[in-house]
Amino acid sequence: MMLLRFLCALLVTITPAFGSDIFTNKDGHEFGTDYRRVVMYTTFQNNTCLAGQGACYTSVAAIAREYLEAYEQSIGIESTSNQTRRELWSKSECCSWSGAFYICMSYPFVFGCPSKRRLQETMTNGNPSPPTLSLGKLGQFGLVALNGANGFKWQKSYPGWAADVFVSKDAKVEDPQELLFGSKIYTDGVDSDTFFEKLKLIKDASKNVNAADVEFVYEQSALAADLITDYDDIVSEILTYNAHEGFHNAIPQDFYIPGAVSFENGIAETIVIDIKTNRVEKGDIMYVTGDVEDIIIFRWDDNWACQANNGCKGNIEFKEGSAIVPLGGISMSRIINMAEQINAPGSADPAPSQFNDWGYERPHFEDGTPMPNGKKFGGGFFSGYWFITGTQLKADQAQIIGGLYTKAVDVELTNSAGMYLAPPTPLDPIEEAADENCWRSVGVAADATFVIEMEDRLAGIDYEIEGVKIAIQEKVPCEEKK
Repeated sequence: MMLLRFLCALLVTITPAFGSDIFTNKDGHEFGTDYRRVVMYTTFQNNTCLAGQGACYTSVAAIAREYLEAYEQSIGIESTSNQTRRELWSKSECCSWSGAFYICMSYPFVFGCPSKRRLQETMTNGNPSPPTLSLGKLGQFGLVALNGANGFKWQKSYPGWAADVFVSKDAKVEDPQELLFGSKIYTDGVDSDTFFEKLKLIKDASKNVNAADVEFVYEQSALAADLITDYDDIVSEILTYNAHEGFHNAIPQDFYIPGAVSFENGIAETIVIDIKTNRVEKGDIMYVTGDVEDIIIFRWDDNWACQANNGCKGNIEFKEGSAIVPLGGISMSRIINMAEQINAPGSADPAPSQFNDWGYERPHFEDGTPMPNGKKFGGGFFSGYWFITGTQLKADQAQIIGGLYTKAVDVELTNSAGMYLAPPTPLDPIEEAADENCWRSVGVAADATFVIEMEDRLAGIDYEIEGVKIAIQEKVPCEEKK
């Protein structure tokens, strides 16, 4: 028995890679969609092999990887090419999902939760599909200022701000002159903080006609900590994403023609666009088309190179009625931007016609109630949620439709306005990943001896692995098979 185990273990080491001819095309399906998975299932409930990082697990991983590479060869993918650069990593969390390409080793339910060990392969753009990015508690606010220690100047908002706001206790607040606001202001400060004496003028009816609707919520230190953590985590996560193929060095002009940039394919994706900071001139519209459940992220940088330590560099200006307009199934609340600085100098031109169609002509609250005394938006329009990574935020005429989040020490928002949009709730990835209607088997073994050899190699490891099944699957729209 020991000799047999030794010979089988040796087989794991010396068996050459399988040829690409072991796969066949199933049902005329065209190979090569962006999202694929290799799934390995075992019915052996007490399998300690999948619970550790020992020789057993690494041997199983090697077999699975070899199977995957044979499949890639069969569809003409070079694993070493830039387009299919892979990052291999393991994840042991129960009931979790990340990314779009993985090897899944699963066995029966334990304590009501499928106990799994996944070896994940991130391919092509490598970003989560379906999107898993969540704004956390930032998503409760239309404006979050997490610093402002050198100055917080929030003045002259004639259209108004229909959004709850968070202002740090460290903010050095200036008199909120001519600021139309009628929502809640949260802070980790206390009622007696001198910095907030000026901000309290927002409850003065002679300075703010909606003063009666303003409410201060003090001593929110736990909330402040959560917001800082969410901001840092989201920025860090966005910077780990890969730019979508063909969008590593985009410019605003690439998006000026409706339909020219489309990501519609029926699959929920996280799409990242590295785009050069520039000025979007008066009336120019950037159009981007996507699916209902996509998330599209613009990373604005002078050199298309937002970095983990320094964030993004450069100032993006949307002037006089210019904006990003989502088309297709995607909505404004599924657009995220990261930039060092924003601005919208110029005249208060009205919103694009699509904004009016969607009810974004003037500020209203989440339930659709128009903001009392609010006027039509006018200026440069910033669509979706904006993460400002610079030390300064100095924007004039900026119209925020979504949310604005910053840790800048200098904050100036003048002649600007905003309206809160509730962010999307990330799809339940487990539900979709487990739904076989969302996947189609595309690679099958043409030679029975191949299956036998795989089983022999798995059985030759130091732990028994019973009932193994292996499948190559590609992601398809969930409705396609229903």
